[in-house]
Amino acid sequence: QVDVDIPPKPAALPDTLKYCVGDSGEIVLEDYSFAYFWKNEAGDIVAENGPLNIPTTDAGNFAYYFEAYNGCGSFRDTVTVFVVEEGAIVIQPDETIVVCNNDPLTLTVNAPLADCVVWLDENSTAIDTGAQVTVIPQPGNNIYVATLPGLACVTADTAEVVFIPDDFEVQVTASAAEVCLGTTVSLTAAILPPNNVTVVTWYDSGFNFLGEGLSIEATPTVSGIQTYIAVAENGCTVDTAMLDILVEELMLDLSVSAETICNGEEVTLSVSGCDDCTYSWSPEGALSAPDMATTQAFPDVTTTYEVIVAGAVCTDTLSTVVTVEECLDCNVDLIFIADAFTPDGDGNNDLVCVRSEVLNQFESVELMIYNRWGQEVYQSEEMSSLCWDGTFAGEALPPDVYGYVLRIVCPPTDTQPRTENVLKGNITLLR
Repeated sequence: QVDVDIPPKPAALPDTLKYCVGDSGEIVLEDYSFAYFWKNEAGDIVAENGPLNIPTTDAGNFAYYFEAYNGCGSFRDTVTVFVVEEGAIVIQPDETIVVCNNDPLTLTVNAPLADCVVWLDENSTAIDTGAQVTVIPQPGNNIYVATLPGLACVTADTAEVVFIPDDFEVQVTASAAEVCLGTTVSLTAAILPPNNVTVVTWYDSGFNFLGEGLSIEATPTVSGIQTYIAVAENGCTVDTAMLDILVEELMLDLSVSAETICNGEEVTLSVSGCDDCTYSWSPEGALSAPDMATTQAFPDVTTTYEVIVAGAVCTDTLSTVVTVEECLDCNVDLIFIADAFTPDGDGNNDLVCVRSEVLNQFESVELMIYNRWGQEVYQSEEMSSLCWDGTFAGEALPPDVYGYVLRIVCPPTDTQPRTENVLKGNITLLR
């Protein structure tokens, strides 16, 4: 008696194959010495004693039948081929999942060949296969990946499950505890223990919405103590933290007793609006109190005065210009007129003239001369020719005592109004 075996199953014969549309697919049975053939689902022989070329032009599930034979019998098997189109795996729920405990959680996929999906953890370790997986989240962030190995046309998907214990805390800090009004301050929240799903919403003391996020910037609009509130929510619990910021506003006013003065006069400079500030005036040289709110200044030229005012938090700089003028002293004592002259043509004392070193600074000068009967014998307002030669109407007048009236007008300035003075006297005409 002779024992004869039927052909064995080829070692390289798969149960299933997966391809993307357009891939190259074939089954090669190397080192298999028995005769065999392949049939398709229609019963047609599509390969014999060689590689089976698998068409992948159309998506679908296809069966190929293998049969090996010898004189004693045959071995038959079926290979299922899955051809899929380009697509993506979608894990449901399709957003970050926040849980407040570690109860079992089921994730489901919507995907081609869902039963063939392989589930991986954040370390790329396979944890299960199939259309669903049940996991037990650990505290913190848990990552789960659903993939179809070997199918490049199907995109994997990732699910994030965040297990947040109830006992978290929000703490808040500011870039400055004291600021000037109008200065922007950074507000920062810290979540302890840290997680990336807690949402922080910021409000002012009136619960007006300021922004959202771990860090925002705020600009106080009123002075005093400003309170900022951070409300942290993670889907499981809520925590609140507050902080106070001192907001200072310097409402200063710089006054000057006179913006324009005459040389030699003094002026008072004064800052109001802050009782507890410190002061530093410059230039210091001609100031009575350069470190006080009020100081006397004695400028001899036009000067810009600057004061730096420092409060508890804020510093401000104020300035003013004091104009110094060389003022005209509208005084008849500045004018000289001779009390006698000899108009005899010898070139000495032939004229009596109005003389002054500041004559051109007057707005007007008028000289009038009268004889003893009150008749005007000379009058002139021409400052370039305020001289009398002792004549009237072209005739030489006799020796006598003549009266004169000299009227001067000084122009107005920032420090004094228009001024008029009159000087009267006698002139003796000698021949």
